Amino acid sequence: MTTLSAPLPSIHHQHALQALHTLEQDIHRLRESMTLLHDLVQDQQPTLDSIEDSIRHSKEQTEAAKEDLQQAEVYQASTSATNRLIALAGIIVSGIVYILL
Repeated sequence: MTTLSAPLPSIHHQHALQALHTLEQDIHRLRESMTLLHDLVQDQQPTLDSIEDSIRHSKEQTEAAKEDLQQAEVYQASTSATNRLIALAGIIVSGIVYILL
């Protein structure tokens, strides 16, 4: 019988080594992906900042427009009442003139 000088790795040991190697490759790919994502975010940051500024400006303009509409509504209501009073006064004056003639 012949004896081997070094024991052969067991099947389980080979699977464990293969799994470890696969894990190492996956971690390396994950690191590359994270680096790429970081670079993409950095490249897009000025655009994102511009969008954020536009949204903030739009919100401010919307609030100002809302206030303008509220003021216009009050003005329209008071103008409408004034116009009704002027029309009524016109009718009364016309009636008086008609009676006097």
